[in-house]
Amino acid sequence: MIVVISQSGTHQPKLRDHEEQLVAHLLLEARCEVTLVTDLAHLDSDNTGLLCLEGIKGSMLVLSWHEGPLALEHLTSHGIQGRLVDLAEHEGQGESTGPPALGPGIYD
Repeated sequence: MIVVISQSGTHQPKLRDHEEQLVAHLLLEARCEVTLVTDLAHLDSDNTGLLCLEGIKGSMLVLSWHEGPLALEHLTSHGIQGRLVDLAEHEGQGESTGPPALGPGIYD
């Protein structure tokens, strides 16, 4: 599974530290392929993060500081199709107490 982390658009050291710890955990312990892109709200046509997202074929998990529907809206505005997935339902654990996460996408 490819995990895409959309970095915070703010320059808060605590958020950057959290992102670094998450990347380290995913790479070293979970052994995931990790890709870092700029804040989804700041993607534009000449952004390398957008080129990277467009180059991913198949399933990916996008982690963003934005709420799920807004993150999906940002991706959809650039032609990247995806869907929100309730992880608890997806894993058969019943109701979810948090907001839905952006799940695997559908790509050409």
